[in-house]
Amino acid sequence: MTHELTLFFLVVVAATLTALAADGEPRLPAALKRPGGRLSRRTIRVAAVTVLSAAIVAAAALGVLRWRSHDALERGAQLLAEGNAKEAVRVLVNVLAARPNDARAHYSLGTAYARLGVSPAALTHLKDAVRLAPREPEHRIALAGALIDAKEVEGAIEQLRRAAEARPNSPEIRLLLAMTLELAGERGRMLRELGEVMRLAPTGALGEIARQETRAVAGRADQSVSATRIRGERRLAGGNGHE
Repeated sequence: MTHELTLFFLVVVAATLTALAADGEPRLPAALKRPGGRLSRRTIRVAAVTVLSAAIVAAAALGVLRWRSHDALERGAQLLAEGNAKEAVRVLVNVLAARPNDARAHYSLGTAYARLGVSPAALTHLKDAVRLAPREPEHRIALAGALIDAKEVEGAIEQLRRAAEARPNSPEIRLLLAMTLELAGERGRMLRELGEVMRLAPTGALGEIARQETRAVAGRADQSVSATRIRGERRLAGGNGHE
């Protein structure tokens, strides 16, 4: 039973017993009746106080656990930012033991595993981060990076595409998507994304990178056309010589 469910149960029971302990002639549920009659009002009040005390203790304990795990999550993220991925993993594993559905903890732990080159664990936690917080583009970007490391380029393209949908005016995400499309050999889609980068960031480093990549793709395309033409001319020349 989770901490939240336990606390809820205790509060409900406490409220029930408190109502039964009120002035007047309370109607006791069958489970609280003695074979020979009813429990005394004093017994009910004592039980209510006991359960209420337990509920307060449970709430305090839950608050402490959450505070400690939040503090540990911040520490794990700081260790990761400092480049200490191995220690970050140790801290974040403990965080997830207390908060298994924390998307940020999964994201941080997955990123730490990725930096250590532990691809399966990185993919597992980053996928959990995306599942728990699907609207966070950063989670999808990190998952895309892990998918590229695992040679799953198509999956990476899908994650970056959805990240771009969530943040359509981000030239950074568009540029990442363009570079990943190049890995897949999809130059047409790559050029469209580079065009978006230049539109969103007409000046500055990102726009310049997009322009350089566009020229590079065009240059490679020209070289490919020239090479194809030369091969064709050689075949024709060879055929004429043979005749």
